[in-house]
Amino acid sequence: MYVVSGWLLDRFFGDPANLPHPIVYFGKAIAALEKRFNNGKHRKFKGALAALFLIAATFGISWLFLHYAYKLSPLLSFALSAVGVFFCLAGKTLADEVRMVFEAVDESVEKGRVQVGRIVGRDTSELSPQEIRTAALET
Repeated sequence: MYVVSGWLLDRFFGDPANLPHPIVYFGKAIAALEKRFNNGKHRKFKGALAALFLIAATFGISWLFLHYAYKLSPLLSFALSAVGVFFCLAGKTLADEVRMVFEAVDESVEKGRVQVGRIVGRDTSELSPQEIRTAALET
């Protein structure tokens, strides 16, 4: 039921722009680990370790947080689980961002590159209009 609750929150509210978003922090952690370890020898191995670390850390923190919340109140744990689903889905916000990419690229290629750069991690400076649309849809 908390999955449905989180989905409904996402459908009605999207991601509030004024609240910190856990996925943004996760992306920053990925970028920091990539900068640190995506060089030299054994890049694939270091990348795999970084991925495992991030997944394990996210799981561990979430599990501990929900475990102790449940001990305080099952209703609190339910509410936090719904909010967690809400943050992880980001469907409404992502659909809005993709729509804005398509609108921007229709105005100009440069505006499209800037807009798609908000939702992708790759260099967008040389993307064609079709590549901009493809990058947005892949995200």
